[in-house]
Order: sequence, then C-alpha cells, then structure tokens
Amino acid sequence: MRKILLLVAAICLFFDAIAQYAYPPTKTVDSSDTYFGVTYKDPYRWLEYMEQPQADTWFKQQATYTDSVLNKLKGRDELIGEWKQVDKQFPIFYIDLTYENGRLFYRKTMTGESFARLYYRDGMNGKEELLFDPTTYIPGKILSLQSFTPSHDGKKIGFVYSEKGAEIGTLKVMMVDTKQFLMDSINPSIGIGSWTFDNNAFSYSSMRSGDSKDPTSRLNAKAKLHILGNELSEDADIFSNTSYPALNLDPKMHPFVFLDEDSKDYIFAGLGSVQKELTRYYAPATQLNSKNISWKVLCKASDKLVHLEYVNNDVYAISHNNAPNYKVLATSLAHPDWANAVTIASEKPDWTVKNFIHTKGYLLIVYSDGINYHLSKYNFKTKITSDVKLPCSGSIGIDCINTRTNNYRLHITSWIKPYTEYNYDAETDVFVPSSFNKPFIYPVAYSDLQVEDVQVKGHDGVMIPFTIIYKKGIRKDGSNVCMLEGYGAYGSSLNPHFDYFKNSLAARGVVIAIAHVRGGGEKGRPGTKQALKPPSRIPGKILSVALNI
Repeated sequence: MRKILLLVAAICLFFDAIAQYAYPPTKTVDSSDTYFGVTYKDPYRWLEYMEQPQADTWFKQQATYTDSVLNKLKGRDELIGEWKQVDKQFPIFYIDLTYENGRLFYRKTMTGESFARLYYRDGMNGKEELLFDPTTYIPGKILSLQSFTPSHDGKKIGFVYSEKGAEIGTLKVMMVDTKQFLMDSINPSIGIGSWTFDNNAFSYSSMRSGDSKDPTSRLNAKAKLHILGNELSEDADIFSNTSYPALNLDPKMHPFVFLDEDSKDYIFAGLGSVQKELTRYYAPATQLNSKNISWKVLCKASDKLVHLEYVNNDVYAISHNNAPNYKVLATSLAHPDWANAVTIASEKPDWTVKNFIHTKGYLLIVYSDGINYHLSKYNFKTKITSDVKLPCSGSIGIDCINTRTNNYRLHITSWIKPYTEYNYDAETDVFVPSSFNKPFIYPVAYSDLQVEDVQVKGHDGVMIPFTIIYKKGIRKDGSNVCMLEGYGAYGSSLNPHFDYFKNSLAARGVVIAIAHVRGGGEKGRPGTKQALKPPSRIPGKILSVALNI
C-alpha cells in the first residue's frame, strides 16, 4: 500500500504537466448520525458495506482508473525495479527478542520474505531452534505469527497465529523442549497477558467473538486466568464488570491482567484503549487465585500518566501533569501518591520525554528536541542523572531483554542513516555493534543526500520544526519539485527514520519536506502554547505550506 501511495505522489514529481483527473463518479446518500445533540452527515456511508455489489463495483472502477494513470507514469518501472531489488537484499531481521531463564526467544524474517518464524536459543549465542513456522502449520492457509510469550522458566511458550494478517487469532501452547502442542487452545485471542510465576497458568483477555464486523464483539470483555489442562469454561474471571461491578469499568475498553518479574508482590490490571493516559489497578499477588481480588486504583486517567514501569516496590511513570513536555516521577506501590511523587527527571523547556526503560541499576530516559533524540540515565543507587553520548544522531529505540543486567539493545536511525543496532552497557557507557540486526547497505546514490532541520513560523508566530531532505548540490532557488508530508494527531510524531521509498525520489532530485506539525507531540502536548487554536482539536490535521525550494 505504501508503495502505491508513493507512486501516486510521484506522478506529480515526474510529469511536467498533468491534466485534470477524471475520476469515476461517486454517488452520495442521505445518511447521518447524531452524537450529543450534534448531527454529522455521512454521504459516503454506503462505501463501508464492502459486501454490497455497488461498493465492490466502485472500488474496481477506482482501481482500474488508478492503473490507467500509473501505467503512464514516467520513471515508474525504474522505481519499482529499484524497490524490488532493495526488498530482495534486506538482511535477516530479528524482532521481539525475549529472554527467560537463560533462553532467548525471537521472531526472525529471512531475506526476501515478508513473514516471521518463531525461534529460540539456549543462551544468547546458542544453537538456533525453529519452534513455529506459520507457512507450514496448516496446509493451504496464509498464516502469520502475531505474538508470543514464553513462561518464566523458558519451558513453555504461548503464541497467537492468525489468517491473512488479522489482529485476532488463535492462541496455542507449546512445550519448548519437545516442540509438542498442549491441548490448550483459545480462539479468539490477542495473546497472553502474562504467565504465573509457577508457570502453570496464564492470564488472557476473553472477547465475545473475533468478528471484526461485529461492533459488539469486544464490548464488556473479560480478563481471565487459564490453568493449563483445564477446560476454558473453568477459567476464572479475574477482572471485568461482571466479576467486579463496583469498579464500573468502561465497557468499550479492553481489560487485561499481568504480573511483573521485577515486582512479584503484586498483580496488575489495566484498561486498553486509544487514550494515552493510563488507568491501572493492583492487588497483592497472593490473591490471584482467590474469588475476590481486592483491586485498588494505582492510577487513573486524571493523573495524566502515559507510561509505567515497576521496580521492586516502586513504580515509575511519565507524566504530563503541569508538564506539557513531560517529566518522570516515582512513588511507592505500598502507598501510591502521584500528587506528591518524587520527580526523577524534571520537565525540560525544549525537550520532551518520549520513553524510559529500566535495567538492574539504571533508568534510561529518552528525550526528543522536536526532531532528534537524546539519552540520559538515572542511577537507582546514587540518584544521579547523567547524559549518555550516542554514537550518532537521529531517533532511537531502546529495549532491555534481561533486567537482571545493565545491558540494553539500542537502535538508531535518521533520515539518511539506515537502522543501526547496538548493544549498550549502562554501567560502562560502552556501545558495540549488535550481533543480531546488521545495517543494510543501500544503493550508493542514497549516500549523496543531506538533511536540514529548520524552524518555520506558524500562523500565530510559534516556530514549527521542519525537515528538508535533498540531493547534495541542489540549488534551493524555488525551481525544484517538492513532496511535502505533515501529520499531527494522537501524539504520533514523524520521527527521523530511513525511508528508502522517499530517499529513492530524493536521489533523483526531488526535495522531500517533513513538517512536524502540532498535534504530533514533537514539541509537547496539544493544549499548550505550541498547540494550534481550534484546528488543533481536529484529528489528522494536515499542514499545507507554500514552498519555494
């Protein structure tokens, strides 16, 4: 889909002049909905019913017309050929590395393939063993591996596979040593919440059905506990409106329950939704198998917390309460008090907190200056925070697969630097190349690109970050073709990342411009001085800018 969108965008980049498009006609209907006294018209509602012949015909007409335009696109075949060649040369890619009791589990995608298989090793450098191949499990079916969760002793693993990329699938449990399936199977499922510490049971979310067309399929879902070998009808409902009506849980939100190896005295529960502000509950771990868990509120949406991690008897959080650029707080699980929580990292005026993750002795905190990322570490023992010098600039991702060490996996990528992965020792501040994902060598023409990060004044005088990617030597005299991208909603930032689709165009003389518009979170939360006035409340607001590049 992304390649098709870029090809459509490339029409404007390679044609000197383009006639007015003659799209197939689209009828309108008298359809509307009323919410809270406001009526919203929806004249294209009929297109939602894909099973109807009229909708099917319309989509086929649009596809035929799109083909007629793309088939005439100058340079199209050259671009497609280059993209296919790059796809074929991608190195083996490892994701979701998970470490349990000396065993490493992960998904691996081979060169030239678009699906991942499940593997494990005894030790970080042990012999690789294939556990599950979605291409051979059910002959004639197109399956994909959605998620997996090994038990704490590394001897069992639960994973979800689905057909044709569906989000909801079937949960199966396998004995790792023998690669034999147990009788336990759950459908529909999105996966295991967590295993119990005795490795004989796991929590999961129980839905009414996996029918994506049924608007009630996920209403009033339940978090349940399944004991291996038991019938599903015997599974205890441990967190839902049915079993705990006094909690008055939102029926549209997704309940889940989990345990955390770094805070074994408690069980935790939460509600999943698109809302970033978290709602969490907790109770003594000894109550997991009881029929009446005394759930208490750990945080509510009004506490304005967007990320939590548990370390022994403390809980750490990212908060935007009176801090639009975010801050990091800590409080005790014995007596959580967010109003008087300890500030681990104060809000910075020009940087926003994006994430943090802990190891045995440190909390690594990721910041963004609006475009590029920065890293600092907080020492649990000394209570001192210090900056970490990165090998290069760009956006970063961090992961710790074994919190009983001080070792992290960290990747860096930028607009013109491919994804590069490192192992980082927080105690010594040493970065070494990862033994897993290796950087890909792209066509030499992509190395002839450069980046400018500038500030553009908005309609109200606020400066907005703006990235320009172009071929070295181009004169910025207003005569160049430019492709502009901008999106601002839900705090979803356009972070620096290597995009070979865009860079293939830039290598051909097209100027790529990325507007980091407000609403995306690059410069803090909407509703602050950086936010637009009324338009900032419109999801998906796209910035249009007149450019002379």
